[in-house]
Amino acid sequence: MASQRFARPIFDNPFLKIQELPGNTVKRNSESLKQANCDPKGTSLVVTRDVDLDTTKNTWLRLYVPRRLTKNPTPKKLPLIMYYHGGGFVYFHSNTVIFDVFCQALAERVGAMVISVEYRLAPEHRLPAAYDDAMDGLEWLKSTKDEWVCNYADLSKVFLVELVLKAI
Repeated sequence: MASQRFARPIFDNPFLKIQELPGNTVKRNSESLKQANCDPKGTSLVVTRDVDLDTTKNTWLRLYVPRRLTKNPTPKKLPLIMYYHGGGFVYFHSNTVIFDVFCQALAERVGAMVISVEYRLAPEHRLPAAYDDAMDGLEWLKSTKDEWVCNYADLSKVFLVELVLKAI
């Protein structure tokens, strides 16, 4: 039987161009990242801001709220979407442009508050680190006194969303 070489889907993917380095680390392609937009006088349809989740793990949350709510003195509370970005737990971030734009569209078009969880990536942080960070986000939601969550989110309507892309 001839020897076969199996492609490791993440490291051998020519699109991602992830390089393995010594010491269980990797070098990833740079990606376009987007800053939070919390300017109350801005023109975007959605305002965003970042909140620390666990500074020891360098995890955080990006909150998205339709701007029209921030202008209303008694805003209607919206359903809340907890969003977990794609990337196979090894690539991308909550503030990667494609996921940031997607979350803005969810907030504006669906009419929901969106919270995107920035979790730790493998291989530097092996699984279940990303799952633990996802749970930390839900625990934060249960106990937070965050002004945006208190003012804009209907916590009786919380939905979990994860973007999964699969090549067939």
